[in-house]
Amino acid sequence: MSILIQVVLTNLLLSCDNVVIIANVTKDLKQKQAKALRFWGICLAPLLVLLFIWLTSFLLTISWIHVNILGGVLLLYVNYNMLHHDGNKNINSESNGGITLPILSIIAADLTLSLENSISILSIVSKSGAMIGGKEIGQIIIALLAGIPILLFLGQTISKLLDRYSFITTLCAGYLTFMAMQMIFADESICEFLHAIRFTLTTFTSILIGILVAASSIFISSQRQFGTRKRRKGMIALGAATIAYSLFTIIRITYLNTNPIIDGVKFHAEQVLGFTPSGANAIYALSIPPHLFPIFMIFLSGMIYETPASKKMSFHLFIHKYRQSLFCMLLLIISYTAICMIGMTNNIGFGVLNPWSLVSFLSQIFIMAIYLAIFFFIRSLSRIKAVGTFGCLMFILLENLLFEIFWHVTPLHFFIILLPDYYAHILQLQLENSIIPFQLLLVGIATIVGTLWAGGILSGKVKNIK
Repeated sequence: MSILIQVVLTNLLLSCDNVVIIANVTKDLKQKQAKALRFWGICLAPLLVLLFIWLTSFLLTISWIHVNILGGVLLLYVNYNMLHHDGNKNINSESNGGITLPILSIIAADLTLSLENSISILSIVSKSGAMIGGKEIGQIIIALLAGIPILLFLGQTISKLLDRYSFITTLCAGYLTFMAMQMIFADESICEFLHAIRFTLTTFTSILIGILVAASSIFISSQRQFGTRKRRKGMIALGAATIAYSLFTIIRITYLNTNPIIDGVKFHAEQVLGFTPSGANAIYALSIPPHLFPIFMIFLSGMIYETPASKKMSFHLFIHKYRQSLFCMLLLIISYTAICMIGMTNNIGFGVLNPWSLVSFLSQIFIMAIYLAIFFFIRSLSRIKAVGTFGCLMFILLENLLFEIFWHVTPLHFFIILLPDYYAHILQLQLENSIIPFQLLLVGIATIVGTLWAGGILSGKVKNIK
């Protein structure tokens, strides 16, 4: 009897995800259609569980199928359809493909979650990996049948809650994304690869991606933040790139912390990075490599600077857009640093926080603000967004070239202090003196004020040229 109770509870717990998906994709259909789809969707799941229990032992022995990856991808597909359906809830469902999309989503959800359900039930019923017999199959059938009326009642209740509280859909989307990533990370091949690169933050990454999906859904659906829907989608893409970069940074620093031997040469982390790998020193990671975040700032400036053709650009609007871009920049940098700090603390340890490193961190943020002001100035010279982006990229390349020239030609050494790239390299060395920060402050303020003033004046003139 205890096994029967365990199977019932396990089935109900794992089937709740399925119920949520079914309720989500049917909540905007006609009442009769929604009720029928909920009924058949919930009744189909137990049949699939029994089918997978029969097939699971066979499927799991075929390594090239990668059941966990397929299941995770299917679940991501279902989640995407759920969010897409919710984003178009004001459009008539019949003009949006009728009930075809909900049916496909329900089938995909049933296939994915029934597979996970069958594996969990098998682990409870089977003893020491032995084949289950008629008694165990009978217990499974009774448990699955007992759960159907409960799940049908839950489906109606959840559907009503979704109609009343739209934010529940967003929370469910984040949770289902977390589940999908966990399934993908559980694949044997993925596990071996992550172990080879010494990446252990699979659960943390799954949670992070789930939060990103939920936050993205709220951000994109908002009508008052950052202008057009296209701009909000661009901000989400930039946020995703920042998260990916932070995870890559964690992998790189963790790997270098092992002092690996590459091509016969032993690399020491402190010599390569310029700082001791630890969670406390994650704030130095912003300058590794020094040009990636400035490239992020190029795309950020393009998204914020863009103005509708019907709206006249003015000096005050130019400055307002720069302040808005600064706020977005801070969000990206703080998110990147926080993720790196958590990941490095988990893998390496927190270490000791040097107060001087906070000055270095603020200086790095100030360098990004300088780049942002320069990019706004470059964009003020062109009416075409693509040309402005190309000009910003050319500035990055030219700055790198000038840095090498000024560094190696002695009479030109003085001009090197005018380049933000110079300070990005110097701060990576953790020089504990006050000359560099004050020098950066003076040069930076002059650069920001000068470029913003010139850009604010030129932007209106270029915008008005026909």
